[in-house]
Formats: sequence, structure tokens, C-alpha cells
Amino acid sequence: MSKKTKKDLSGEKNVWKVEEVKKLADSDKARAVLLEVKTHADPLLKARGWHVKRLIEMCCCVKKDMGTNLGVGGWCRSDGPGAGAHTIALRIRRPKSHEFYPLEHNLAVMLHELSHIIHGNHSANFYALMDELKAHYELIKSKKQIVDVDGFPVE
Repeated sequence: MSKKTKKDLSGEKNVWKVEEVKKLADSDKARAVLLEVKTHADPLLKARGWHVKRLIEMCCCVKKDMGTNLGVGGWCRSDGPGAGAHTIALRIRRPKSHEFYPLEHNLAVMLHELSHIIHGNHSANFYALMDELKAHYELIKSKKQIVDVDGFPVE
């Protein structure tokens, strides 16, 4: 892991800081998963002028994080419509087994949570924005504008 990924990321890209649940096994892999999500989200956030101050792992089987619904994939605490997010939490592991979800799943949840930066509820406008973000992400990906910490395109 490069030094860039170990420090506070504010001032670099648009996701400023990632935080894994250190008490769970494979916390280093969890950090890598969050950094991979960050890598994919940064160009989309930059294009929109948004930021995420903290991208955190949500414990996969502690009910206090989301009440009794362990099926919730994440949550977003917005800084206000259009400004960005103070915190986005993602459940990157399956409840109980602690197996990591695939990147595609984590990115889908991230796009869902990014839509909450503008729309707090699950309205028609929320889903329209989510579809727009998905299309924008696919365009950025197809143009190979997603780059790793060393500036190389990510496949």
C-alpha cells in the first residue's frame, strides 16, 4: 500500500478519508475495498463538484448501526443539497459470514448513497438522479478516466 493511501486524503480527490472497522478480521482488506470504491467515485464526485468527507465501513452485523434491518447497504449524512456528504457508510461485507461483497455491489450502493447528497428521500427525482449517476459513471469508466493513486487507469 502506498503512503498516499495511509494518510488523510483531504485535499486529494473528492473522498477525503476512509475508515474501516479495525476490530473485524481482514480490516486491511476492508480498507483496500473502501479505497477501491473511492478510486471509482472520485471522478464522478469531481465532475459534480461534490465531496465526501468520510467514507466508512458499516459493521455488517451490528444492529445498532441500522436498527434491526441488516439488509441496509449504507447510509449518507449530507452536508446539504449539492454540497456533498459529511459521511457515507457502506456495508461492504455480508452479515454474519463477513465475506466481502464484490466491487459492483459496493459501487451500486455508493451511487445510491451519492444520490442522497441531493435528495434525502427515495422519490422519483432520487431514482432519476441515481440513473443519471450510473450513466455518468459508465461514461467515465468507458473513457478510462478512473485512475489509481499512482495515476494509472483502472480497468
